Amino acid sequence: MKIRFWGTSGFLPNSITEKHIKEKLFHANKRSQKFKLKNDKGIKFFFDYELTFSESGTFDSNTVCVEIRDDELNNNTPKEYMLCDAGSGLR
Repeated sequence: MKIRFWGTSGFLPNSITEKHIKEKLFHANKRSQKFKLKNDKGIKFFFDYELTFSESGTFDSNTVCVEIRDDELNNNTPKEYMLCDAGSGLR
């Protein structure tokens, strides 16, 4: 089991910026170039199994978020994780 803290820089939420979204898309596209993504199934597989949480999700909007990951599963099963995101609920 691994625990990672995301977005621990504050308590008041803010939205993700256009610049941040473009950076994520750029890096995902760059990583996808080594895969043969010929159809929707291949693209979905890439997003579901090859990108990390930080590449495929959003975080760090000044709210507390903790990721709990189970890396003990075999390679044929996606890694399971749970996010505990306080969002704007903590004040």
